Amino acid sequence: MNTRARITAIPALLAAGVLASLPRALGAAAQESEATFPTAWDGLDLPEIHLEIVANAISGMPAELEAGRYKVNVSAEPTPEDFTLGPMFGGLPDGLTIDDILDQAAAAPDGIPPAFYEIIIPGAPTIYAPNGETSASGIIDLTPGDWFVAGQLLAQPPVPFTVTGELPTELPEPESTVTFSVGEMVVEITAGELMVGENLVKLENLGAQPHFVELMKAPEGTTIDDVASLFEAMMTGTPVPGGLTFADLGPGGFVSDVSSGQTQWATLNLTQPGTHLAICFVADSASGMPHALMGMYAIVEVTA
Repeated sequence: MNTRARITAIPALLAAGVLASLPRALGAAAQESEATFPTAWDGLDLPEIHLEIVANAISGMPAELEAGRYKVNVSAEPTPEDFTLGPMFGGLPDGLTIDDILDQAAAAPDGIPPAFYEIIIPGAPTIYAPNGETSASGIIDLTPGDWFVAGQLLAQPPVPFTVTGELPTELPEPESTVTFSVGEMVVEITAGELMVGENLVKLENLGAQPHFVELMKAPEGTTIDDVASLFEAMMTGTPVPGGLTFADLGPGGFVSDVSSGQTQWATLNLTQPGTHLAICFVADSASGMPHALMGMYAIVEVTA
């Protein structure tokens, strides 16, 4: 699923610009690999959900399960058109149905359905195609109520399920090697560090809107001012001579959306050491502007 191309489609300036083509360009670096699930978190003895994604369906979701903390494993075979591939979980608030969400999506095919800002998004594992991945794992909390699981941005139709009982008051804390804390308009590492290889990421959303974290490999020495100039050039249409461009950025990794107050844990495989850009492109709920253009980015380092 070419997720970022749709996320940034709201502003016409970006819909026709470099962001729309960037995922495909980065995806050219993909290499084949066999689907294997990491053994991280096995000692927690969490209940597991095993999902498989194909072109037009997502399978493996039980129709009913108890509230709790779950390890989610997903497998899929990305196509050349895919950039990220994975499930999207959504908890339905009172008065909102799956049909409502589908109607909203049909009414605004190039935008974000208003329901995106209303549902509970607990996170989900993401297969990152530029790295040749065919599987991923993550840990999420499922609270009581009516839910669905679909492909990212409804690329695969929603599958309804029900969560019963009450969320336990004491839940095991999964191991993490790095923590990202996000909010409006902040993304920062608040514990641990990123390393080449498998990272166990804790992503906590302290803000009011949904956010994700994408990592993009940047040239060594890239500064925050360089990134600010890049987005200013996008907005004005006037490139900065010798400045940072999207052609200078390479694939990194992706940790999927979480809504306000939610925390997820996810595997994140990084292949290159050095300077990376951590960024969120979710469209702002009020203006429709991607959060990146509102300053939601940071420079982070990946150690060898």
